[in-house]
Amino acid sequence: MQEKIHTYISEYLAGSLTDSEKQELKNHLELNPSDRKIVDDYQLLWEHSAETIVDNPIDIEGDLKKIKRRIIFKRTNLIGFFIRTAAVLVLAVLFSSTYIYFFQPSPTLTQKEQTVIEQEISSMYGTRSKFQLSDGTKVYLNSGS
Repeated sequence: MQEKIHTYISEYLAGSLTDSEKQELKNHLELNPSDRKIVDDYQLLWEHSAETIVDNPIDIEGDLKKIKRRIIFKRTNLIGFFIRTAAVLVLAVLFSSTYIYFFQPSPTLTQKEQTVIEQEISSMYGTRSKFQLSDGTKVYLNSGS
């Protein structure tokens, strides 16, 4: 019986009940006030659901194309970011190497650095030798060196 009443309620809200079914539903609701509250709640929901109907149809294909364009744009945007970064780095290297090549003074050798003194010193077996280089460095040679 309960399923029949629920069917009557849905048909009542849709407006497709016959007169005898309407009378049967009315008699049931008079005997069961809790069901009357349920019918009132259903009717309120039914009326508000008519307000939420979307007037314009949903364009699935168009929306899918828009999403695909966004995805491609994000990939392209990421690739573009790397290209711009590489271009900035190439320009920085180019400018810095040009500056170093043309504007940095080349190191000039002083008179001391230009003269190279070559000297061979050896130590006999059983003796140690000590000598001082022209820059003041002291060198010790072991025997046989």
